[in-house]
This record gives sequence, structure tokens and C-alpha cells, in this order.
Amino acid sequence: MHAQHSSPSTMPTRFTNPFRVPAGRRGERPGRQQGSLGRPLLALAALAVLGASASAITYFVTTPRTATAVQAPAMAAIPLFYLLDPFTVTLTRDHSERLLHVGLTLELADEASRKRLADYMPVVRSQVLLLLGEQDADAVQTAAGKRQLAADVRTTINAIFEGRGGPTVNNVLFNAFVVQ
Repeated sequence: MHAQHSSPSTMPTRFTNPFRVPAGRRGERPGRQQGSLGRPLLALAALAVLGASASAITYFVTTPRTATAVQAPAMAAIPLFYLLDPFTVTLTRDHSERLLHVGLTLELADEASRKRLADYMPVVRSQVLLLLGEQDADAVQTAAGKRQLAADVRTTINAIFEGRGGPTVNNVLFNAFVVQ
């Protein structure tokens, strides 16, 4: 067998696809390109999805959480402390004298209480000194006696400002306590 060479005029100029369905059979209308309506609809659908997602994000970011949502526990406020200068008083009982040296720190309700307490400090120190001087040396050395003394100091200071809109002392803490 020998190879036949044909001239360029006998060769087909274009390759035809044997599986191609003619245009009339696919349901196309003459004079219209395929997909000309699909692209604008696809763009419109993409724009609608983008707009809906932007609206949803804005809604969730700007809307406050409802009461049914689980909320984080509120952080406790940082306590406000006021350090008093130490007190030293003489405790007299049955012709004997003992010394009581006490350092106190007051836990206050707010900054306004701190300012008001500083303004009235001479009155506060005088009332606390009188209270400390009345104590029994043996009683204040026990844990229960110290707790009672702290409660009495708090009551005494709060009583000074009763009706004056003064500070609120929430707690009295000891930072020094010596009985000799």
C-alpha cells in the first residue's frame, strides 16, 4: 500500500463535529445568541445575595442582644480603699494600762465617698480614737473581738455622715494590730 497524497483542493477545509446538533433542534430562536438572558439574571441574583448578606451582617452587629441570650457575668467593680494613718490609744482597766496600736484601711463605695471622707478626716479620726479608747484589751485580742471592732468602726464612721450624704464605708480592714 502506498500513501496517497491528495492535493489541497480535495482536502476538507473545515473539521465538522459529527455529534453537533443543528441549531433548529435545540430550541433556539433564530437570530438570538445562546446565554444572552442568563448573564443579566445571574448578575442580578448575585447582587441580591450580596445585598441580603450585607443587610444581615449590619442587623446582627447593630442590634443589642436580647435578655434571652446568655450574657457574660458582670465584672465586679474594683474596690476603692482609703488608708488611714495608724491609731495608738491607751487602754485602761483596773489600774493597769495597755497600748493598742491599730492600722485601718476603709473600703469605700465610690470616689465621691473618698473625697467626702478626706474633707471630714479630723472628725472621723476623733470618733475612731474615742471608740478605740473604750475597748477592752483582752476582748479585742480574739478573732471575734476584732470582727466586732471592725463592725463598730464602720458603724461609727457611717453615723458621722448620716443625713449629710457622706461616704459609705463598706468594710473596715486591719493592716496593723498590736496590744501591749
